[in-house]
Amino acid sequence: MTHISFFNLHCGQGRRMKKRMRRSLSFALPVCLIAVSANSQVGTADAEFTAGTIAIENGDSDLALTHLQRAVVLDPTMIKAHFAIGTVADIWCGTNTDRCEIAIEGYKRALELDSSYKDASKHLAYALFMVNRLVESETHYRRALSLHGDDPEALCAVAAMDARRTWRDVVFAKLEQKLTPEGALIDSPSCDEVRDKDLGSIDEGIQLLTKALQIKADSTDVMGFLSWLHAERAEIQCGDQRAYRGEKDAAREWDRRRKEILERKLPDQAYLRCTPPPPLMPGH
Repeated sequence: MTHISFFNLHCGQGRRMKKRMRRSLSFALPVCLIAVSANSQVGTADAEFTAGTIAIENGDSDLALTHLQRAVVLDPTMIKAHFAIGTVADIWCGTNTDRCEIAIEGYKRALELDSSYKDASKHLAYALFMVNRLVESETHYRRALSLHGDDPEALCAVAAMDARRTWRDVVFAKLEQKLTPEGALIDSPSCDEVRDKDLGSIDEGIQLLTKALQIKADSTDVMGFLSWLHAERAEIQCGDQRAYRGEKDAAREWDRRRKEILERKLPDQAYLRCTPPPPLMPGH
């Protein structure tokens, strides 16, 4: 299997973030408010919210945050403003902890006001992941999936959490057995223990990704994670060389399909937004 780097599979990073912000905040703005200057304090919650969205369109995230934060002071029940604060601030998750905490608080407040707000739960999970609060992150991803079982991002994200958790167990078992990076875990005394612990999570991840691919057939993110999880499942085919080779072949095939689509994919095509994959696994 040709490896996928940590950030190549990151769903929605970098240049795609501004487009995602616009999509998430695509609220209908009253015509009478469009002319509000984004450089002034405008006084009402709706007007402040509108000024914040104008600042987003102009690429000024600092000004956008200022207006959106004024909006929730003026109207603490304005769910869309709390969510917008999160969406603007989470661009910095991974580089600026303080800004990421603003995003987390915005999403949490939106969820307090509307517990069925799937996108707030999903975005909160992502922000928590980026500050290494993995248990909380998985809880909110699973909550988002329970709210919308056909959301490919939520399907992908829960599978990604499965991949990270099981990857760690496989790698640690290899290290404990002093296996070389190329060595397979299937002949190790630790194989049965890892299989008993992780096979259910790996199978769940593959099932979720298979469903996501039925919804979004050209997703290279989903194909990348399928490749990853089949490689992990190969490692725990304890004592079964034939099953091991079959899983490795499946991992290579999904990676081949991913690359084939990437070759013809336009740079601005939408990607899913789930968590990044774990670091590279030795020997794959």
